[in-house]
Amino acid sequence: MAEIGEKTASAYLSIHLVPCDAKSECPFYKLEKAEEDQCVAVCTVTDRVLTRSSARKCLTLWRECPFYKLGVESSSS
Repeated sequence: MAEIGEKTASAYLSIHLVPCDAKSECPFYKLEKAEEDQCVAVCTVTDRVLTRSSARKCLTLWRECPFYKLGVESSSS
């Protein structure tokens, strides 16, 4: 098993595990390794682990995400 990230340790893996290739173009989305071929997705704006369904939305709908917009606004300040 690879190094476990800080957020991964607090995840409830049965609802948070996503494939490690579930990459989003959102700059506030990151993956942390949880198991050999599974990861958890983290929103860095909210500083929370995303459920599998929320992570799927980050893959396709991230430009409309209110947290993305909030992150962009706070980054430009």
